[in-house]
Formats: sequence, C-alpha cells, structure tokens
Amino acid sequence: MRVMSNGRTRRTKEEWQQIIARFIESGLTSREFCQKEQLVQTSLLRWRQKLAATSASQFIPVRATSAESPATWRLTVTLPNGCQLSFEG
Repeated sequence: MRVMSNGRTRRTKEEWQQIIARFIESGLTSREFCQKEQLVQTSLLRWRQKLAATSASQFIPVRATSAESPATWRLTVTLPNGCQLSFEG
C-alpha cells in the first residue's frame, strides 16, 4: 500500500486480492466491510468485478469418481457464500 501526496491510497493487485478474500470470508455487506476496513466502497466493488473477470477464464476440470451408471449423474457446487448449485443429468 502506498499513500500518495494527495492522501489517496494505492494498492497492488495482490493487496486487492487479499482484501476481496477477507471480504468474502467476512459475511458482511460491502458497506459494513468498507466501514470496518476504512475502504471506499466503489473501489472494493470495482476491484471485485475486475478480479472476477480475470479469474473467470480459469476452469477447473471435474471428473466422475463414481462407478454409477454413466447415464445418470449429479453435481453439486458449493460457492464461498454458501449458495449451492445442483446439476443432474
């Protein structure tokens, strides 16, 4: 983190990644988190969107580990916020 002569704070991409990770783990709203961390809410939201766009191109391969019939399958993905996505086929 670098404080500029005008009093504004400059953070690196890596610092924002750590801040976003803390935000996600906190369970707080963006307003609550920014007040607690003394951050500008628009900066947090802009960096969250920017970092999400760059990481969206990173896919994680998924392979079946069950010996069940290949005609039926079920996949449940649990997101960091606790939301679950279920897929069946």
